[in-house]
Amino acid sequence: MAPLYPAEVQEWSREHLEKELAFPAARALVEHTAGNPSLTVSLMKQFPSAVRSGGAELLPTPTGLLASVASRLLRLPPEAAALVEAASVLGSDPQLALASDVAEISDPVRDVEAAESRTTK
Repeated sequence: MAPLYPAEVQEWSREHLEKELAFPAARALVEHTAGNPSLTVSLMKQFPSAVRSGGAELLPTPTGLLASVASRLLRLPPEAAALVEAASVLGSDPQLALASDVAEISDPVRDVEAAESRTTK
């Protein structure tokens, strides 16, 4: 599915939640979820007051996504999980050297390979 635009999020809110959503709130939600329809709808259903408040910094992560990520992290070797966690807090384009420094691991290539092999199964 293609990413949603703020106007589409407003329309969905009116049709399915019977609530008006201000454009700034819809825009913040789209920015927070990158327009991902599944994440957008999950947040609107799970946290309607947070979504309507309009601040992207206040929006939580959908509980289903949290559970999925936690489950995947638990399947990784400890060093690979530490690397993934470090990379996740460094932003959308983390550098491997910096993530490995933050995670305090010595062989990041091995841990990347372990993470990739366990998450693609």
